[in-house]
Amino acid sequence: MTYTLICVTIILLIIWLLILHDKLVERRRKKLGIIDKPLPPTDRALARKALESLSVRASFAQIICRIQEYWCKQISPEVLETAVDIFGSKEEAMRWLTIRQPSLGMGLPLELCRIPEGEKQVLQVLEDIKTATLQDKPLSPGDDCDSKGWQDVEQKTHYTLRNIITTGLATVPADASWPMIWKVILSAVETETPESILNRATQALGNKDDALQWLVTDNMVLGGISPFEIIATEEGQKEILKLLGQIEHGIVS
Repeated sequence: MTYTLICVTIILLIIWLLILHDKLVERRRKKLGIIDKPLPPTDRALARKALESLSVRASFAQIICRIQEYWCKQISPEVLETAVDIFGSKEEAMRWLTIRQPSLGMGLPLELCRIPEGEKQVLQVLEDIKTATLQDKPLSPGDDCDSKGWQDVEQKTHYTLRNIITTGLATVPADASWPMIWKVILSAVETETPESILNRATQALGNKDDALQWLVTDNMVLGGISPFEIIATEEGQKEILKLLGQIEHGIVS
């Protein structure tokens, strides 16, 4: 009986000490002005929300633009306004922010902006670009996210693209970064690209990764849209093959 009483007393004492510890910690946090804040949404969560807001028939350009639009809300106004001022539009600014930059040690501006030190570094690089000290420019040129020159092409390929990307996002960790999400997007592009086109692009550019990147990069020869935007039609595929032939002969890049 005495042994049981001692055990119960010890358990109650431990519980009391834990409660006291929590109260002391809470009092300390309030004294220091520390307030619990909800964690910001992850890149994957933002990408999924962006996809959910789109039509199933959304094109590749529309998908990328909407994802970038959601990410704009996670970047400080100072960084975004500075980038827009330099690159001319929000779309071009987001292209730069979501591409690894040599001037940042191949870091991703979007990720660096999440910590004060990283944001200062990004702002410094942007200032250097503004003063022509650096020549970093978005790697995918284009005035906006709308298709040009091929606007009337029926894009049947894109009818399932959104769903393919959404399914792919479910396979990556909740805290997946933009580079990992970009791999999911490129995987969806690979799924929707005819094998003959992908093989030819791989042959012309040296490897499949470069081929996929080329397919989704805006091309000035096509009026500022990516080859993938016209891949759904026979006419578009002929134009892509023509471009790849020119690349193989060193006529265009």
